[in-house]
Amino acid sequence: MTVVSIVLWGVYVLFNQVALSSLSSYALLATLGLNLVILMSFVVLINVVFFIIIQHDNLAKALKKTDSNMKQNLVWMVGILASLAALTLLMNQTVLNQKNLQQQLDSLKPWQKLSAYKAVNVTLPSIEDSNNGEIDAGADTKVARRFMDHFKDDEYIFSQDSTAKVPNMVSQEQAQFMTSQLKREGIDSDVSKRIRYMNLNALKLSGHQNLAGEVANKKPATVFLPEKFKDHKKSVLNAIYLEYYQNSGVKKSDFEIHIVKNNEKTFLFDYRGAELYVYDHARLQTDTNRILVVINMAYAFNSLGKDATYSNVLNGLFKQPGLKKVAVDSSINGQVEDITSPYLSIQLQANRLQKRIVAAYVSMATLVIMQLFAIFQFLMNIARKKAYTMGVKRLLGYNIDYVILQEFGGYILTIFVGLVVAWFMTSSMVLKNVVLGLNVMAIIIIIGYVRFYVKKASVNVLKGDFEL
Repeated sequence: MTVVSIVLWGVYVLFNQVALSSLSSYALLATLGLNLVILMSFVVLINVVFFIIIQHDNLAKALKKTDSNMKQNLVWMVGILASLAALTLLMNQTVLNQKNLQQQLDSLKPWQKLSAYKAVNVTLPSIEDSNNGEIDAGADTKVARRFMDHFKDDEYIFSQDSTAKVPNMVSQEQAQFMTSQLKREGIDSDVSKRIRYMNLNALKLSGHQNLAGEVANKKPATVFLPEKFKDHKKSVLNAIYLEYYQNSGVKKSDFEIHIVKNNEKTFLFDYRGAELYVYDHARLQTDTNRILVVINMAYAFNSLGKDATYSNVLNGLFKQPGLKKVAVDSSINGQVEDITSPYLSIQLQANRLQKRIVAAYVSMATLVIMQLFAIFQFLMNIARKKAYTMGVKRLLGYNIDYVILQEFGGYILTIFVGLVVAWFMTSSMVLKNVVLGLNVMAIIIIIGYVRFYVKKASVNVLKGDFEL
């Protein structure tokens, strides 16, 4: 079992070309080691019970291989059934982990079409002057406007959650104060936290091509409201107005509203969440039932609330053609600190997830192999002890299959019952069929080998060199 574990670990390392000191390599080795410890514990327990039986049983019967054999076989059976139950529970947990990893991997797949977009760190004057306590929001807007002038509407992605909500990490007193403030503005925090602002390009790339055709080009904002939130329309409009168009000439009645069906999925472009080394379940890449608000950027950039708008847009992602124009613009290129590719970080994250999925499959394969090894050892122990008797019976004219069935039938039936129970305990249908199918196939192969072993025993009896 130790050799099998080491071989599987080596195959994983070579196949995935990972370093021996990598985290995924250590994680798989730890999992294989845990599997080995659990199953070896059963072997040790069985041997301890054997020792107790021999110590307290009749020594003469033990030497004659009569009474003690039955007790030892029963202990073996209990051990195999217990390990089968442990195998099922461990594999169930492994499958759940694998499903979770696959969901995380699937949530990153939309990033493949965003490989051309870059994240840009633009230093604003208010940041530079913050040390002396002076904040010039107007200067920020001038810098941001010069930057954004180099990008067409389809050359950047703006996607951001509403800020008109109560953050999770605040005290109860602060939460109550903020909730009351929002209520005075006619905003329900539980509703506004479902709002996601986007530009039209982000909506298209998020997978909502059908919704993109319904965006009103001459409206300040187009709202796609899931049916479950249609009674909260006023709260949503209040939030949009507060965040983007307060004190402007835009009215709440100017917003376009579409009621859409529930459970629509939306890709959220959260590259900061996706590039985390440890997956954060609180940072979603894809979510359902989001209230999508497509901001008409031409309106937003010219509204009185444009300071906040530009600041929000600079947290977006940008295409290379506009970035080339920024690079040669001496009035703005000095404000650009660095340009990074979120896709590269996300690709590394996807590779890590893929390797962990492979490691999960290797772990399950190890468990199955160890279980089959235990069954093989058990049936072969019986075959070795009963080989002389079965060989003699065959020479006396008994049918070989009848002889094998007589000696092994009860044990095989018990193992099969245990497999059926394990089948019902297993959560995955694929895993159900693999566990049952491989074990049944293994038992058939082992019995075939026993058949050959009995024939060989018959020949040894005739030769007179059979060991008693």
